[in-house]
Amino acid sequence: MALTLPPTSSAIIPTDTSFKHRVRVVGPSTPSPSILTKPHPEPALRDPRPTETENRPTFFSLPPEIRLQIYRHILQASPIRYRQPTPCSPCPPLPKPHHLEPIPADHSLDPDQPPPARKPKQQPRLLPAYRPFSVIPARLLLASRQIHEESHLLPFHANEFAFSNWPYSSALSTALALTRSLTPRQRSAVRYARLDLGAAALLSGTGRSADNWAALCALWSGLRGLRLQVALDSARLDDLYRSRDEAGAAELLAGSLASGLGRARALEQVEVELVSDVWSDRARTRTCSVLEKMLSEAEGMEGKVWVYAVRRVRGQAAGVGKNEGEDADGATARAN
Repeated sequence: MALTLPPTSSAIIPTDTSFKHRVRVVGPSTPSPSILTKPHPEPALRDPRPTETENRPTFFSLPPEIRLQIYRHILQASPIRYRQPTPCSPCPPLPKPHHLEPIPADHSLDPDQPPPARKPKQQPRLLPAYRPFSVIPARLLLASRQIHEESHLLPFHANEFAFSNWPYSSALSTALALTRSLTPRQRSAVRYARLDLGAAALLSGTGRSADNWAALCALWSGLRGLRLQVALDSARLDDLYRSRDEAGAAELLAGSLASGLGRARALEQVEVELVSDVWSDRARTRTCSVLEKMLSEAEGMEGKVWVYAVRRVRGQAAGVGKNEGEDADGATARAN
């Protein structure tokens, strides 16, 4: 049986009962009336004038110099304060401000040698006696990636890393362990340090102390200023000095120090405090003059290195301050 459909018919369902199944033929579809009758909103025209929210300044709209100054204020307002955890596990006390004065340079002039080529100055400008010992709060570092990137190295730039001898470890081994624990970016960001050394361990030329001294200076690739307190506890130095071979003793000590300092390529200024009841001021300044000459002739140094012989200001007690850092000297330094 042939079935012919007209071209305009949309659907025909045969009524013949001879078909076992009902057949539906669908023609060209027509859109749903709901789509045709649904109103289309007109596109909203954006006001070209900026809104009040867009005009409001944000922290990142400030110049980078202003943001850096804000980070510095936050750093100074967040000093490190820690307490002794337990009597069986003590922690070293916080370092106190280190007030030094230069030894007059005329004591080091040898009549047979011309004076060193140094800029005429009435008094050398020493490193600050007090530097921040503070941190950037963790909640600020976690605020955003940009804040973290801009401020996380600021404590390494501004703080002075002070290492002193105490009963449980030497300052040299502690400094090396801490520096190795830093990331490469953090190590290269360290700018200022203070370290206590013993001359007897360095003069051997070989051994753990001499290797640690060379390794530590190599890790301080970005160090600018260093203050050394060297204890002249070597019988070899005393024998040379007592035999009136002042130049030999000065050259021996300066060579031991230069073997490590020559690896700190960015070094600019070194202040050396030689602790001894025997050595004169002339011997101290002679040692620093020889050390300065050795560092100036060392290969790979980025610039001129100034070395000054210093001594503790009279009335300034040696050692470190209280754990809370609230001693009289610290209060004076903060006020200044």
